Amino acid sequence: MVLKVWLVMNLVVLILLYFLSKGKYEDIFNQLDEKIYPLKRFLGMGHYLMKQIDYQYNTGYDQRMILLFNQIHGGKEGREYIEVHWANQVTLTLLVVLLFAFFAVILEEISTEFIFFSILAIVGVIFALNNEVQQQFKKRQLEIKLDFTVFLSRLILLMNAGLNVSKAWERIVAEQVRDRPLYKELRVTIHEIRNGKSEEEAYEDFANRCRNPEIFKFVSLIIQNLKKGNEETISMLRLLTTECWESRKNTAKVLGEEASTKLLIPMMIMFAAILLIVMTPAVLALRMM
Repeated sequence: MVLKVWLVMNLVVLILLYFLSKGKYEDIFNQLDEKIYPLKRFLGMGHYLMKQIDYQYNTGYDQRMILLFNQIHGGKEGREYIEVHWANQVTLTLLVVLLFAFFAVILEEISTEFIFFSILAIVGVIFALNNEVQQQFKKRQLEIKLDFTVFLSRLILLMNAGLNVSKAWERIVAEQVRDRPLYKELRVTIHEIRNGKSEEEAYEDFANRCRNPEIFKFVSLIIQNLKKGNEETISMLRLLTTECWESRKNTAKVLGEEASTKLLIPMMIMFAAILLIVMTPAVLALRMM
């Protein structure tokens, strides 16, 4: 009876949260990618709960996550995304608790092991969500690193043809249709320059958004060229391009090794399956003897 009451209470709480939050936060959650946030239609429940407890998002954990979100989205949207992140964690936790309440009613008991497994599942969900954010950040940094080498090579070719940095930059952006992180930041930089921001400030902001060592070096060389008109800028950029290609080769090698390691598990499963298929007739024949 107590377990059924617990289940009903969980259902009532979720239903109330859903209707209390329905339509209130569409401007926050409608813009989210459904592949990353599959429960975005229900995230208002978690956000509403966080609003009721007046959570300020100012702990050390929150500040670290805000920095990560700023870098993932290439701007200053970390404050918005930390609210989404917490809403996601709270909503999923509520759903996991409801699921375990349902299983408790089916099993008709709550053992110590059941409680331990429930807590472990909730911790696992929270850990998985935080790990997903880390993976998004790593993926973005990797894509920027790989694309920057090609961009820099193209930029040097155009500068050799007589274009200055901003014109060469603008031409590359105009020719590139891929919607990848680096090219998004390149477009933002061109847009800022057109709207009146100085080239020096726009390039510095570009480097700060990308957070890549090679890009920091590149921007430093470009700004130095803008200030002093260094004739050796192209030669120095060529050296940087060589470094970038070497770094890209090393990155590709590491990714290849990681892929090979990941392939070991399915290969071992296939090998075990083949052994089972081959040995089963022999074992059955021996048993019949």
